[in-house]
Amino acid sequence: MSFNFNIPLPLLESLKIVFEREGKQLAEEIACSLGLSKKDVVKKVFSKKTAINVFEWEGPIRCNSESQKGLILRICGRPTLLGTTKCILHQKIHMNPSDLPKVRRLELEDEEVLWLDEETNKVYNDEYEYVGWLKEGELYKVDFNCK
Repeated sequence: MSFNFNIPLPLLESLKIVFEREGKQLAEEIACSLGLSKKDVVKKVFSKKTAINVFEWEGPIRCNSESQKGLILRICGRPTLLGTTKCILHQKIHMNPSDLPKVRRLELEDEEVLWLDEETNKVYNDEYEYVGWLKEGELYKVDFNCK
């Protein structure tokens, strides 16, 4: 059985190290559990090899498409399909960022991150839930859980 598998060179180099280390450890564990020589089992495991066609890809490794979650527009960051700049989910999806309100990130002292809609001064959390408003540099939070 043979097949071609294209993989970016930096990823292949990383995988080679992981495969060798983890493969050797697995072979040694198997040898211990079967009462065989570690050296012989490792030698047997690494005796058969397969070839992989490799080419260098200078394109992005991560999808650069925008992904919307509520009000927040983020870069997707999923792995790209080889030879493209998009992940499998964004190959056919086209978003128009100009249709979305412009927001600014607010970092609070308690490390909470909120988002300010600069046109309305409304403040939202990451799930686009309204949590308050900003007036003259002061944040007024709404507590929907009060009794």
